[in-house]
Amino acid sequence: MRKIFLLRHAQADSDFNIKDHERPLTNAGKAQALTVGVFLKNHEINHVLCSSAVRTQETLGALKEAGAQFGAINIIDRLYNAHADTVLEEIESTKGNVLIIAHNPGIHQLAFQLAKGDDGEFINRLAMGYPPASLSIFEEGKIIDLISPALTE
Repeated sequence: MRKIFLLRHAQADSDFNIKDHERPLTNAGKAQALTVGVFLKNHEINHVLCSSAVRTQETLGALKEAGAQFGAINIIDRLYNAHADTVLEEIESTKGNVLIIAHNPGIHQLAFQLAKGDDGEFINRLAMGYPPASLSIFEEGKIIDLISPALTE
């Protein structure tokens, strides 16, 4: 059973003197990503599709630093601030379990779209937002987990 992991990058620097694409993670963001990485150590991920932004790539680096292991990793320019439909197209180009590391609002919109049929706690939590480092996991068209380290800090 294929799993889709949707991860919003961890907290990034908000300095307006830095171009958006170049914004790095904050120290809190790195800690968030490490927390998610520890969680992902227990999951098989065959492909990673990561936006080309600095903050998404630093999130990926922290996941690996925490011990998460991945198959093929692709850095994809079109995932930078991508719409939900673009993210879904990239997912559909892969086989096996896939982790997408991208940005709001697209990543949140896609999570909400994929969870549309769920009427439980996950859909209610998704409706409240998708803070940095939020990770939702889908299997066979159903959301099976949602973690958000930013909400537990």
